[in-house]
Amino acid sequence: MGTLALTGCVESVKELIRCSGGKCFFQVYVIPKAQETFLELRDGELVFNSSASCKRHGVNSDLMRFFRNVFSGGVEMVRGVRERMKTLTVEGLSHEEVAVRICGALGSGRKSQ
Repeated sequence: MGTLALTGCVESVKELIRCSGGKCFFQVYVIPKAQETFLELRDGELVFNSSASCKRHGVNSDLMRFFRNVFSGGVEMVRGVRERMKTLTVEGLSHEEVAVRICGALGSGRKSQ
């Protein structure tokens, strides 16, 4: 991603993140049983496409594994365990740093079926 594209991405993603008390919160919509596993920004929302199914919390495990790689651990699901819309929290990073890392992860994580 070029510098201008990254700057635009960061500004867009910052609007999706709320920070309070040293924690940053953001929502991710999940799509199970996708052909590939990857994160995208679609229609102003973060969307996580997972090749895992919903059974035995496969999508949740896939989502958390993905974001633990993005944030080197330190991410927690605080809402939406049984729903498609998940709320995640990251502690110890600035609003800007969370947005930069999310933008860096967009499109990554793809794996062939």
